[in-house]
Amino acid sequence: MLDHGLEGLVVYELVARWADAERDGDREALDALLDDGLIVVGPFGSVTGKEGWLRRHTGDEPVYSLFSWSNIRVRAHADAVVVVVLVEQVGTYLSREPSGLFQGTLVVLRDRLTKRWMIVAMNFTPLREPC
Repeated sequence: MLDHGLEGLVVYELVARWADAERDGDREALDALLDDGLIVVGPFGSVTGKEGWLRRHTGDEPVYSLFSWSNIRVRAHADAVVVVVLVEQVGTYLSREPSGLFQGTLVVLRDRLTKRWMIVAMNFTPLREPC
């Protein structure tokens, strides 16, 4: 079970590594953090898996001038954790500007054999355009 001690810190650091990898376009780091069965619901309703999510980081895109996260809330039960976080991003992707403030929900599970925490699902809901 997750507590606010060491395991809580592990999940918090996992989210921080995910945010850093997203911002930096670090496909290798994302690959290590995301479960092979990942499901992502994007801010406009598109649904993709791990390969589709990683494909976004091909070449030099997306480019973020800002990718920050705050207001993290965690709800844990046994080997499952739901993380709710505000994500603000400013950037470009495929000549579009996917900038805004998003409510992100990440589902993180701990593998019972390896004891490793992995992101298994993500959902992003737009809240408003950036200021």
